[in-house]
Amino acid sequence: MTDFFKIEGQNEDVPFYNGIPEISKLSWIVLVIGLILYLITSRYIINSISELQFSLLSTAVILIPILYVTKGKITLFFKGLSYKDIVPIIGFALAGLIYSYIIAIILSGNLHAGIAPGGYTNINELIILAVQLIGEELFKIIMLVLFMAAIYKFSKNRKLSIILAGLQTLIIFGLCHETGIETLHKVLLVQGFGSVFNLILYIQTKNVTATYASHFIYDLLPDMIALMHF
Repeated sequence: MTDFFKIEGQNEDVPFYNGIPEISKLSWIVLVIGLILYLITSRYIINSISELQFSLLSTAVILIPILYVTKGKITLFFKGLSYKDIVPIIGFALAGLIYSYIIAIILSGNLHAGIAPGGYTNINELIILAVQLIGEELFKIIMLVLFMAAIYKFSKNRKLSIILAGLQTLIIFGLCHETGIETLHKVLLVQGFGSVFNLILYIQTKNVTATYASHFIYDLLPDMIALMHF
């Protein structure tokens, strides 16, 4: 019985969790430090710097550790896209938007309460979004890798490791969006569990470029829909 899900290709795997490729204990520590710095930046520094500064800093604190650990072999995470990736990238973005609409209706009856923020009206905002999403995607994937490594070490069960690590990743990513203004259950359901589509896309493709593209489309979809009304 294969330890891969049916949606996966078996030519590539999530890196590091099972020792392939093998990295040092120092490298694991560096990855953990990157996650901690990202959390500190997104929770405590975000309001004291500009949006552009935040997008650059939050991406740098997670990207630099990855570059160190991979010795610059960023293709372990970012790969090229092919025409076969177009359908799942757009499909998962649409699925995420539909999910957010449904949660918005359930929580408040307001269609705009749970969907992607939209409002990206100029090039500066698009640049900020483009940079910030790199950090967000890497944060989620490195969390997934670390949790998988811990669970797989004891279970030796890849599928179980992905499921449990994915669940932990979604919960923590959702909690990162709790600002005091948003309710806890809303951020867990929307930003947290709503990110399951990107995690599935990553498990399917092993490509952060694909999840990044899908996330970018998801955030722009409300603006695209709004333009269709004119």
